[in-house]
Amino acid sequence: MRAPRITVAVLLLIAVLASCGDGDGITGALPPPPSEGFVSISLGTFHTCGIQADGQAFCWGRNENGELGIGSTINRSRPARVAGPHVFRGTSPGGRHTCGVTVAGEALCWGLNSVGQLGDGSGTDQPSPTPVASEVAFRSITSGPAFSCGLAIDGSTWCWGSNSQGQLGDGSTTPSPVPIRVDIEIDFVAIEAGGFHVCGITVGGKSRHGPVRFPSAHRSGAYAST
Repeated sequence: MRAPRITVAVLLLIAVLASCGDGDGITGALPPPPSEGFVSISLGTFHTCGIQADGQAFCWGRNENGELGIGSTINRSRPARVAGPHVFRGTSPGGRHTCGVTVAGEALCWGLNSVGQLGDGSGTDQPSPTPVASEVAFRSITSGPAFSCGLAIDGSTWCWGSNSQGQLGDGSTTPSPVPIRVDIEIDFVAIEAGGFHVCGITVGGKSRHGPVRFPSAHRSGAYAST
């Protein structure tokens, strides 16, 4: 007489599991997994992005502001493909936004845009990759919690977003919703954003740090802000 009760219990369990989706707050079919492994991985505060050999980008983690770039604000516990036909050279997740650069040198950003960290001049959050308002061809991109900087092919550096500690390098502490050129007569071959500062390596291999020398708006005696 117990068999019917067991059958009913099993059917109920199957129905509950089917309604749970992939654990990301959605139902129905799971997003397709990456077709191959990643050739690079970059970490943000609460999300991660990876790039495959063919330039496809995938992100996963928190997505409350669209920082995964998948066209929605649903969190993902597994890699989800970034929207659009873009072929990425690199990505750089920040706090609640992400920026990437394509093989063609175009800079794209998505996610929170409260202080202009997407660089598109709109101040509006974007759940999908949005072009940065610049005609500069970029080689690489790096993101802090609420700002980003791009290294141009010609060696110049451009930054946008929060500037509370002078991290945009324009000699001020005024935020910028579009890229502005770093005020320094030095070409870099690599740059890296921290929490509230940026460091760069010049063509000759020397390092420049911010916000003491890079950017020029600095706090005396501090090589890195916290």
